[in-house]
Amino acid sequence: MKEGNKSMEVVVKSVEKVKPSWYKYSSLVSEDDHELRPPFKLCSLDQLVTAATYTPLILFYTMETASSWEWSPEIMSSKLRESLSLTLTSYYPLSGRVKDGVVIENFEAGAPFIESRVQGHSLAEFLRPPKLEFLNKLLPVEPLAFHQTTVTDDDDCDYDDRIPLELQLPAAQVIVQMNTFDCGGIAIGLCFNHQVVDGPIMSIFLRTWAAHCRQLLLMCGSAEGRELTAQSVSTEDLSRGSTAFPPRHQGSPPQVLQPLIEEIEAKDNAIKTATRRFVFYDHAITSLRSLATTSTLIPTRTEALVAFIWGSTIAAATASNSSKPLCLTQAVNLRPRMKKREATDDELLLSQHSLGNLFSMAASFCNSGMISTTTTATTAISALAPLLREAVVAAVDEKHLDVLSSQQGGFDAMVEGLGIGVPTLICSSWIRFGFSDIDFGWGKPVWSGAVGEAHRHNAALRDMIILKELAPQKEGNINDYNNGGIEAWIRIDDKVMAALEKDPDFLQFATPNPPILY
Repeated sequence: MKEGNKSMEVVVKSVEKVKPSWYKYSSLVSEDDHELRPPFKLCSLDQLVTAATYTPLILFYTMETASSWEWSPEIMSSKLRESLSLTLTSYYPLSGRVKDGVVIENFEAGAPFIESRVQGHSLAEFLRPPKLEFLNKLLPVEPLAFHQTTVTDDDDCDYDDRIPLELQLPAAQVIVQMNTFDCGGIAIGLCFNHQVVDGPIMSIFLRTWAAHCRQLLLMCGSAEGRELTAQSVSTEDLSRGSTAFPPRHQGSPPQVLQPLIEEIEAKDNAIKTATRRFVFYDHAITSLRSLATTSTLIPTRTEALVAFIWGSTIAAATASNSSKPLCLTQAVNLRPRMKKREATDDELLLSQHSLGNLFSMAASFCNSGMISTTTTATTAISALAPLLREAVVAAVDEKHLDVLSSQQGGFDAMVEGLGIGVPTLICSSWIRFGFSDIDFGWGKPVWSGAVGEAHRHNAALRDMIILKELAPQKEGNINDYNNGGIEAWIRIDDKVMAALEKDPDFLQFATPNPPILY
């Protein structure tokens, strides 16, 4: 049997709920953390998401990066669960369940924590190169897909039959799966409900969780010199989103996202998607920035890369006689951008801890005349990059934010930003989220994975790009490292993907799914 065709089995060993610790634990939590909390209000931007859709992340750790202290899956699992309980005490809404699209309550429901065993691959085999076809098996639920939040006896439910249904419905905010390889390495599969958790909150939640876990290991003498960095989080900081973007009392009107849902359902049987991972090393990104630079714009690394990928997918769609994605949308984090009106200084309205989908959609529209049948991505990049910059500026314009913060206007503005009715490519940038630095006490991950192939018919995001940083990789000699780069996870129509994978202009800069060397 060829290595690429090896099967992989993931066997669930145990499932439990991790609940918040409502008691003081040394100096790690604030004095009132043991008190019961009132229902947590969603913000109006959260109410746009009418079904649970899980954002995935998988952190891979090898015990080669750990200290000489003797690790075991049992010890690691115990400390992960205990520290997760502490973290859920601070971010208590992520332990609850959404009710009526208006509030989160039932904080004792907890976060499902699954332990599983990987059979058929060692960690090294899995990562050299990453087996994208098996990646979703390391996640507790199907990612980037619509999941029901309630269930009746007549429902044909979408749920993972490896995990008890009662732990999945109603939809949990955070679900964890700790996968142990036979070699001793582990992969922590995480799914965050995008109804209340966006990328920046994923980042700070994981950093807080890792800091608590390091502290617990310090207390038992197994993580010398690792400093505690977890911060106390106030309820006021958590709830600033619903203050800035007041929720509708009746929840999201069903007609808001209905056109998008109908569009996705119409594609279910007609379009098959493909997911691929490409790496753009630093020297390639530098070249792309040069190509995108004009007399009026010096693009950032991300702007140049997104413009190139967008242009490449348009060229591939043209070559495959498919619909061209003439719209590209990006989420712009509002937490560091919104200032308090009454403040005399630059005091921010939102906190880095504020929960919710606190972003504005930056929609860039490409005129079809810009891209002819002979245009390549390298010639189009200088025209597309300015569109991205202009869209981001418009997305955080003060007048636009005023509209966004109003109840009905906010819905309309976000729907417009989704590009409904226009073939759209969604770009989500995880750059600077620090996922490669999440150290629970046994070293940083050797790699972090995003999403594998879509196996279900109800993929919520079909045409999308996820960008994330690639940690420095060893090349040949153990002391020889490259400077990393940016990974682009692209999920598009498989016909468009086939054309993209054959495009020499694209492959001049993109390296398809290289192995992870550590």
